[in-house]
Amino acid sequence: MKENLNEEIIRNRELMGLPVNENFLDKLKDLFGGAYDKILDFLDDNEDEVEMKFGEAPEFPSDLQNLLDRVKEEIPGVDKDNICRELKINGGGYMPDNGSVDSQAEMDAKSLLKKFNQTFGLKAGIVSGYRSWDDQIDNFASKASSRGVDSTQNANTIPGFSQHHSGKCFDIYSVNSSDWDTEKTEWVRDHAGDYGFEVTYQNEKNGRIAEPWHIVKREVEFTPIAGWQGWCSSKGIESLEDNDVEEIARYYEEETNNDLDRDNSEILKSFFDDEGITFNDVDSGGDMDKDAATKFMAVLKSLKNFAPEVSVRITSGNDKFHMRYPSSNHAKGRALDLVFTPKNEDTTQKVYQVFCKSREKLPGFSFIDEYRFPSRGATGGHFHISYNPTNIEDLNSTMRICNEINETEDESSVS
Repeated sequence: MKENLNEEIIRNRELMGLPVNENFLDKLKDLFGGAYDKILDFLDDNEDEVEMKFGEAPEFPSDLQNLLDRVKEEIPGVDKDNICRELKINGGGYMPDNGSVDSQAEMDAKSLLKKFNQTFGLKAGIVSGYRSWDDQIDNFASKASSRGVDSTQNANTIPGFSQHHSGKCFDIYSVNSSDWDTEKTEWVRDHAGDYGFEVTYQNEKNGRIAEPWHIVKREVEFTPIAGWQGWCSSKGIESLEDNDVEEIARYYEEETNNDLDRDNSEILKSFFDDEGITFNDVDSGGDMDKDAATKFMAVLKSLKNFAPEVSVRITSGNDKFHMRYPSSNHAKGRALDLVFTPKNEDTTQKVYQVFCKSREKLPGFSFIDEYRFPSRGATGGHFHISYNPTNIEDLNSTMRICNEINETEDESSVS
């Protein structure tokens, strides 16, 4: 707690543009005399009571606070990080319990399904609709008892934050990712609006898997919670926070939008030259996809920033070899294969860190480690990176790999 307070003082002083040196905290202690140490002693003695108020305390409505008290009691392991994860996913709000399904929304969902079934020759129905707060406690607790809270949260919402509470949200056809090919995924995404719906989780976000089956009425909104950002940001610095791949991606998107004279592949190859990245055939099969090119530049720049000792070589992109597989991301200009040196435990760990952080921050980015998990057509060990927001199988597979890596790191850090 003392370290956190000292860090918070320094952080706010830096934000105000005021100098901070090694004598600053000593001067602060001299200014306040013994009161400074008394404050710190009080915080340490009452840490449990002040934990929720460290930073800017969120103003939880009384009904939500009562629910969260129940959640903490009935679902062991749910903590502040889990609540903050939900708030980051939905933009900082909770979902009141409507009390029942909305009959008009249910009729509209059935109308959408009727057209879906006619299109694909299926007999699909509504898998799940309205869920009360109590229902969600039972649902989440039963899964968390065997999977653990964090793993359960990848595909299930903490009670109080599910759109199903609104009575205007439905899971349709199947909640199994393998049943959703690109055609079905895109059809529902493109036609949901005709019936007043939208697909909430079109891409993986903050560890929540993509859910092409999860539709909600467009008018449904979360009730905002004031002060949640300050509360959720008081957790310390992430390993790659200073190497923000989102900011890097925005920079390259702007640069690419302003470069109207060159193909996407030419821009990408110029980037490779600037960063000392060697490459073979990138575009003999056609131009690279614009969005994919900017994301690849951001990810590889982030890797070079974080691990300058790693040398990267691009072995293929939208090349003639992959033209024989027209449905592949390569043939769509949305994939690159790469190798890196030196390849050892340390550099591999850094590559995984950057790629997993990019998966989290750039929805639609995925990767396959074909050193460890070679695909059927792999010609040798390499990493395959792709950008395709509708490729649910690849995105969810990548998320599982990153979750396994994170769990392994957590276990290895325990003494």
